Amino acid sequence: MTESPTHRVAEGECLASIAHDAGVPRQRIWDHADNAALREERDPYLLRCGDRLTIPEPEVEEEDCSTEQRHRFRRPAPPTKLRLRLLENDEPRAGLDWRLLLDEDILAEGVTDDDGEFETPISPAVKACTLELGDPVDEDDDEAPPPERYHLQLGALDPASTIRGVQARLQNLGFSPGPIDDLIGPLTRAAIRQFQEAADLEVTGEPDDPTKDGLVEQHGC
Repeated sequence: MTESPTHRVAEGECLASIAHDAGVPRQRIWDHADNAALREERDPYLLRCGDRLTIPEPEVEEEDCSTEQRHRFRRPAPPTKLRLRLLENDEPRAGLDWRLLLDEDILAEGVTDDDGEFETPISPAVKACTLELGDPVDEDDDEAPPPERYHLQLGALDPASTIRGVQARLQNLGFSPGPIDDLIGPLTRAAIRQFQEAADLEVTGEPDDPTKDGLVEQHGC
């Protein structure tokens, strides 16, 4: 029996994007016996750069086709979901127009709900996009304020057990940890203290378990 190949998780990858690139259903990868230890440690959408996944070979299906004719087969890529909550000064940004852009093409658009949230299907092949908030650009109105824009790295969030994961959650929650570099420098410690104070935790400046749990709870993952 041929051994299944092992994939080393790269930065910005999650189970959905890996499964899409390999042409194997994500649940079949995650349920593989060789991935049992990783399942005990990780959420499938919060893999860490350097984790190793065993990728089973794609299943071969047979189809009856007539000869001397052209046939087209399309492999469906099940979408994953992107869910965001937008806050300003800890208040939900309700009723806000939003658009997801890829090279200026609109992937999805809508309005945030009363909690400042929105959820939309998105292809696992999309690993980065732009979130645009507010009214679209009106080229005929020179006085209209430009929409807000944020660059999103999809699937790039590390587990909260890592320093990178702590830094990314602090940044997404409006604290400023400095570079997302997996190092606890003075900016990261200051951001941790600010979060701990805001969350009514013991202010230590250390990424201890209560702090990590609080970050996951407020961040949503």
